[in-house]
Amino acid sequence: MPRFIYRAKDNAGNSVSGALEAESERAAAALIRQKGYWPIEIRVVSGQHSDAHGTRTPNRGLAYYLIEPIWTGVRLSDLAFFYRQLATLLASGMTLAEALSTISRRMRGRLGRIVREAAVHVQNGQPFSDTLARYPRVFSPLQLSLVRAGETSGVLDQMIGRIASCLEYELTIRRRIASATFYPKLLAICILVIPLVPKLVLQGSAAFLRAVWVQVGPLAVGLVLLVVFLKLVFQFEFVRLIWDCAKLQFPILGWTARKIAMSRFSRALAALYEAGVPIAESVAVAADACGNIYLARKLKGALAGLRSGATLTESLAGTQAVSSIVLDMLATGEKTGSTGSVLNKVADYMDEEADSTLQKVGPVLFVGAVLIAGVIVGFMVVNFYAGYFGQLLGGSGQ
Repeated sequence: MPRFIYRAKDNAGNSVSGALEAESERAAAALIRQKGYWPIEIRVVSGQHSDAHGTRTPNRGLAYYLIEPIWTGVRLSDLAFFYRQLATLLASGMTLAEALSTISRRMRGRLGRIVREAAVHVQNGQPFSDTLARYPRVFSPLQLSLVRAGETSGVLDQMIGRIASCLEYELTIRRRIASATFYPKLLAICILVIPLVPKLVLQGSAAFLRAVWVQVGPLAVGLVLLVVFLKLVFQFEFVRLIWDCAKLQFPILGWTARKIAMSRFSRALAALYEAGVPIAESVAVAADACGNIYLARKLKGALAGLRSGATLTESLAGTQAVSSIVLDMLATGEKTGSTGSVLNKVADYMDEEADSTLQKVGPVLFVGAVLIAGVIVGFMVVNFYAGYFGQLLGGSGQ
């Protein structure tokens, strides 16, 4: 009998891990749930192993620890499109196996291989969530929780649609940030390249390209190496905790990051709550979905109150991570029995606040970048004329 190691969450939202023996990965997941845990990742101990249905557990090699933290091979836009297609096909009356088979014929790359694998597993009687759990770098705990809730309650199409909406919202946030920082990025590139244009005019394209490589090449290579290093280092929770705490302290940008994190938390909690997931488990998963470990830990402080019978508003108030206006909205929702819809309104409110801040930050960053560019150009002009007049004075002195 194969031996599996697993990583899971308990009812308090704490991470637990262990090992057990089972006939298949599906049986291992069932044993973990019997212990009262929510499985996140299950791996066979020795390489690849065929389960009872002839499928294979992917081997966790060097790529899992060194490549996938940098690039999983699946873009967020492709993942959102996959979920939206799947929700549409399921709502039209297709079975899950038929929908997955239909989508897999039109998909390429790693996501296409995963969808084809899922189609085979579902046809063999395995839950769709078991296939997703094999790829924790691609499918988040929030996605797994919603899929499992849909499988249990029989409304998988609705849960898939919620996942698609969450991912589309995440894409919207990224576009807002990219839009706010586009002009400063463009100006930074111009600051590096424009001073080299005279070489293009006077010495030709070859000299210009050599100058660009000498000045910009090492910087670009350094930035790429820095990004790779940070992505690898951020695999360690302690490092991410320090960074997530520090970035919240920055004026304006820190406030915006907090609003975006709370919006993600509220939207994920609304989806899980309306899906019928227990409230303590919903808060634990939604806290991880906020994208900030520091805030996630503070939000998980509400679990003790929830387990002791306190309301959601009272429990979140004790964490000191939620603003008073949001707590007032939640209190009203709990009194009227519309907690799910109020959580969605909280997320919309946070979105509007973050969007308003980003719209203000964009012009400020642009003006700041222009001022920096002006200072750099001023230094270049001063150095040019200082050298020019120095040569003139030196020549006249002779």
